[in-house]
Amino acid sequence: MKRLKNHHNGNGHTSTQSLVAKAASTKKLAKAARKHLKMLKAEIKQARKAFRQAKKAAKIARREARGAVKKLKTKHGASTRKLQASGRRRTAAPKPAARKAPQPAHPLLEVSTRPSETAVG
Repeated sequence: MKRLKNHHNGNGHTSTQSLVAKAASTKKLAKAARKHLKMLKAEIKQARKAFRQAKKAAKIARREARGAVKKLKTKHGASTRKLQASGRRRTAAPKPAARKAPQPAHPLLEVSTRPSETAVG
């Protein structure tokens, strides 16, 4: 059986000086971690702001580009309607013919769904 190398034969009591030193080092470590977290939060906030600004600038640039293209088209006499993405036009699917109600042979022979609304009577 192997013996542990880190075996201490102490009585389990630690000195107050070592406890105070350990507490101080832990306090210092917590302070550094807090400072680091605040720094990260500030960086994230700054990155979000930069992203929003870039998104807004891109939107404005697209709007200006659309306006410039439209102006260029009208200047050269082209129509202002949008060009299709593909060169071919798509043909619409044929619509099914709408069913019409059958016309009665004679207006007096018209059949109603309600008995009170007959043509005769």
